[in-house]
Amino acid sequence: MKHYYYTDEFLEHLAEPHNVGVLENPDGYAVERAPSAICGDTVRMMISVNGESIADIKYKVYGCAVVIAGCSMLSFMVKGKPIVEVEAISVDFLAEKLGGIPSKKEECLGVAIGALKSAIKKYRDGLP
Repeated sequence: MKHYYYTDEFLEHLAEPHNVGVLENPDGYAVERAPSAICGDTVRMMISVNGESIADIKYKVYGCAVVIAGCSMLSFMVKGKPIVEVEAISVDFLAEKLGGIPSKKEECLGVAIGALKSAIKKYRDGLP
């Protein structure tokens, strides 16, 4: 069922976000901000890697409903997955998993995905 623009799946991730928190000694860490200064969405993403898979993921988010639900769904989807699979996740794919979002809010999902991909890059570059 859709409520205005959002599905029950979306609303569940918004009401009870998965994996919120801080990882002690993460293997990769990044902060991503929305390109628009007006928006203000900010995501701090932390990952722990085992082999070439995401062993754990935590995040802190300051932003709108879409970035909160997006971070929750993204963290839920990638835990335990190979990094190469995670790097292939797109805004369209994440939006589909959430049951769709308004097109003007796609940038918000980009902040979540950008934070995760930046954390992976820092891990690969040997940076905390």
